[in-house]
Amino acid sequence: MAENHILDAVGLVQLPPLSATHVAQLCDALGELMTPATERPGKFEFIDRQPALFTYVWEYDAVPQLIREFCGEHARLDNHFGFNYPGQGVGPNIHGGPGSERRSVWWHAAAGHSHTTNLKVGVALQAHAGFGFLPGSHKAGSLQAASHATPAELQRPQCVPGSVVVFTDALVHGTIESPDTRTMLYYTFTPGHVAWAQYREPPWRDRLPSSRRRFIRPPGIVVVDPADRTTIQYLPPSFD
Repeated sequence: MAENHILDAVGLVQLPPLSATHVAQLCDALGELMTPATERPGKFEFIDRQPALFTYVWEYDAVPQLIREFCGEHARLDNHFGFNYPGQGVGPNIHGGPGSERRSVWWHAAAGHSHTTNLKVGVALQAHAGFGFLPGSHKAGSLQAASHATPAELQRPQCVPGSVVVFTDALVHGTIESPDTRTMLYYTFTPGHVAWAQYREPPWRDRLPSSRRRFIRPPGIVVVDPADRTTIQYLPPSFD
């Protein structure tokens, strides 16, 4: 698919926007969280407000195919957050890049396939996304450039309300100044064996359609039966 090639080459692909009706429903469900406030941080969780509504994007357009292609068949939701600009302590924040932030955020290509440890799905709720990225930086090897990049070097996706962007955290990216308030919703997907956030089964898991519940599970490994390579068993971590 074209989206695969764009994400592999650029590090980010922009998909068609969600419908205006869906965007209005998201904004209504967020309520007061749409307004930056000095008494709370710019980041917030939101899925619990209306789980089916806020996880719709997981099955939208090319999103499920991109998750499967770059995080594998056993991809899982690691974390999610909404983000306001401006907000308390919120300013330009450029980060990412291979091996950045004292952790292994990577983009790896082997045998004709590319994989990443972190795949972000972002939804812009206003036209001014306040988001920028450095195209191709996910393939820059031992890049230390997140600390060297400036907002002027970053490209801004041309977002409209409902724009969906999918990108790897191995890409240099971040918050840059926006001419107006804006809210972004982010979902981080990882391969099944990878975890950044402490796993806690969310109380809203059973309120999801069955096709989306598969993303809600602890990190684990996959065992393939050597005698029958079509038989796969997912093993969550055990302390026994």
